[in-house]
Formats: sequence, C-alpha cells, structure tokens
Amino acid sequence: MESSAAHTPTKAELKARKAAEMRGAPFLAYRDDKSKEHLLEPLNRDALQIAMRVARETGTLLAGDVCNTNLWSDERASQLAVRAMFDEQVAWAAEAGVDCFVAGSAVYGADDPAKAIAALRARAAAARA
Repeated sequence: MESSAAHTPTKAELKARKAAEMRGAPFLAYRDDKSKEHLLEPLNRDALQIAMRVARETGTLLAGDVCNTNLWSDERASQLAVRAMFDEQVAWAAEAGVDCFVAGSAVYGADDPAKAIAALRARAAAARA
C-alpha cells in the first residue's frame, strides 16, 4: 500500500538541493608569472560579475571560494602570504555580493578552523560595509 502523504525533505536533502542550485564563482589566483599579476583583480571581478548575473538569471545562489591553498606550508611567511590572498579574494567576492562562501580551502591547515571561519566572516562583513 502506497502512502498518499507528501514527502517532507530531510535537512540533508534540502542542503543537497541548495548545493545543486548554487553557482560557483571561479577564482584565478595564479601568481607565479609576476608580469600578469595586474590582470588578477580585473579578471576575478569580471568573473564574479558574470557568475552573479547567471545566478540571478537562474534563481540560484552564488558561492564564493578562495584559492592558492597549494602555497600553504608550515612556514609563517607562506601562511601570511596565503592569508593576504584569501583576504583579497574574500573582499572581491563580498563586494560582488556572493550569497555564501565555500570555506574548505580557506581553513586548510588552520590551527583552529572555527576561528578561521570567524575571521572569514568578519572579512566578508567588513568588505560589504
């Protein structure tokens, strides 16, 4: 016998559905070729605007992300350089109006991931202010 009651989605199903509806904003953060570093900001800002337009036209969310985690190491200088890149990328995405951030790579290697996420939230809030 089949139930006539409508299926109520679980939290996990709702999260999966939202994730499927999300559009990711690509980031270009290749910094090894210093002769092209001047292109990073305009390319990222243009990519964010295109992604935002698509997200709004399709009724989906736009997720920001950070990249260049491959540069992270145990050395303090590396960590400071990567955090500066994260700050820059978070600011660009927040200023573009992203709906959320994928923070996995932003907290990679963090001593305190919750503290790293709190810092990202603060940076995003400051960029939007």
